[in-house]
Formats: sequence, structure tokens, C-alpha cells
Amino acid sequence: MNDYTKKSETGKLDRLVARYEEFHQDETNRLVHFICVPLIALTLIGLLWCIKIPTTLGDELSFTLNAGAVFIGLASVYYLFLSLGSLMGMLFFGLAASVLCIS
Repeated sequence: MNDYTKKSETGKLDRLVARYEEFHQDETNRLVHFICVPLIALTLIGLLWCIKIPTTLGDELSFTLNAGAVFIGLASVYYLFLSLGSLMGMLFFGLAASVLCIS
């Protein structure tokens, strides 16, 4: 079995996780990533949330489109192509980040 056959038999998410594990063998490194990566993502969404996108839909809408919501939407599409489980995780995280940004 050659490398091309191996790549086609495994999903993209499996390959990404395997590559991640190659570089994250140390428990301290894993703990730092477990804590800091979500904080960095939340900070990025919060900063993007401040960038308002003008719409021509009128003032009667109760929401304002912003770059944070667009980022969550685009990231959700990416995670959908990885797996349904990762999409659900992204949607949960995106919803939680949205609630924090709104309040």
C-alpha cells in the first residue's frame, strides 16, 4: 500500500489529528494548547465582532452583521467538511462566543 492509497483511505480530520499528535507529545504542551487555543479563538471572534458590516436590509432587523459572525459561519463550513462532530463543536463554541460578545 503506497502513501497515496493511505491518504485516500483516511479522512482529512484523521490526518490533521495524527499530524497534531506528532508535534504535541508533551503533556505540558497539550495543557497549554487546551487552555490557550480556545482563549485565542475567543479573542479573535471578540475583536472581529467589533467590525460592523453595513447591510442594505434596513433598520427593522434586530441584528447587525459583523465580521465575527461571518468568521463563525465560514469556520463552520470548514468544520462541516471535516466531520459532523467537529461542526457541532464549532457551532457550540461559536454560539458561546457570540453570547459572550453580545453581553
